[in-house]
Amino acid sequence: MVEVKIYYKGSVDFIAGEGTILNEFIGEVATRQINIIDGNYYASSSLLDKKEKVGFLLYDGKKSDLNLSDAEEISNEEFEVFWQTSTGSLQEKKRIKYLSGDAVEPLKKSTVIAHIVNNKGKWGKGFVLSLSNKYPAAKKSYLSCFKENNFPELGVVDFVMVDAQEKIFIANM
Repeated sequence: MVEVKIYYKGSVDFIAGEGTILNEFIGEVATRQINIIDGNYYASSSLLDKKEKVGFLLYDGKKSDLNLSDAEEISNEEFEVFWQTSTGSLQEKKRIKYLSGDAVEPLKKSTVIAHIVNNKGKWGKGFVLSLSNKYPAAKKSYLSCFKENNFPELGVVDFVMVDAQEKIFIANM
């Protein structure tokens, strides 16, 4: 027996105030939920997701235990429009953003400039030349790891603070 998906939209009192809730049910189980409060959308398909303003983001009980008399049944299409709106910003954050410019020049404060180094104690060419021109401490720290036949273990990351005021670090990886 194939259970049908049913969708509901209604008003709800969240922790931080009144909002809108949209649910997708398969049989008695809520499978996806969208919580809207103060223009912010919180979507979830996990029982573990929680937000301070809302509480848990997915209903963990049976549909038959809910009073849905004030909720309206909506179409799959209407639910999907809300779902895309609420998850669209998450998709945008996952996209790679390509920028041109000087890679050793941080875009903002509290930045880590991460780069890959070899395990031979050779500083090399290319990006690291620009890096050591701007932040000589990064090269000095890397080379000091190899003094007296000392070789760092594979996977060790050397974090070097190169600008305390702007909180800029170099991660020699």
